[in-house]
Amino acid sequence: MVMWVAAAAAVAGAVVQSKGAKAEAKGAATAANYNARIADRNAKVADIQAEQTLLINKIESQTAAERFRDLQSSLNVAYAKSGVLVGSGTARLVEEENAREFDEEQAARLMIAESEAQSFREKGVNQRLEGNLQRISARNYLTAGRYKSQAALIGGVSKGASLLSGA
Repeated sequence: MVMWVAAAAAVAGAVVQSKGAKAEAKGAATAANYNARIADRNAKVADIQAEQTLLINKIESQTAAERFRDLQSSLNVAYAKSGVLVGSGTARLVEEENAREFDEEQAARLMIAESEAQSFREKGVNQRLEGNLQRISARNYLTAGRYKSQAALIGGVSKGASLLSGA
């Protein structure tokens, strides 16, 4: 009789262990899926930051171009008032040099903005990869939990059978 009780306890313990393994796997998978959703959200934020960086650069470039046109116009007015022929000689050279410097500054700003945007895009890609990895981990946790559960049941039944065979 004692052997039957011991065998039943071994099987019952295996059932509890099996349920524990499944619950543990489910909890780990839930956490991994949650982390995947966070990574997906962070990827979207990075994409928005990349677009925002380019938009801000575009607006700032347009503002700078307007200010540059105003500056050039003011210079031309000042030259004309002082009797210098606008569009020729030194006035033209100064205007061309100003334009060249402005174009270089604009190109440098654009390069910096593109670089920052690319950095944000890379962060987005990395976050998407992290999200995919978390989803894979969730599936692996569930699979491992099933195997642990099955192993616990098989082990419990085997132990119960072993106890009964010794009776």
